[in-house]
Amino acid sequence: MWNAFSAVSHIFDQYQNIKDIIFETLKVLSDGDESLFGCIIWSIWKQRNNKIWKEVTDAQGFVFD
Repeated sequence: MWNAFSAVSHIFDQYQNIKDIIFETLKVLSDGDESLFGCIIWSIWKQRNNKIWKEVTDAQGFVFD
């Protein structure tokens, strides 16, 4: 996954909008990395919602579990 990150890190410099960053990143990732990227984004969103709505803060490691 970290190799994939180095392949897309330039996208973060080119775009300010998270939607554009996500869709441009998906264009350059392999199928397997697309799936992993989607799972990571979902997990981050879930952790965010837990913090906001349930006042639960999980360890950062939960994002990748």
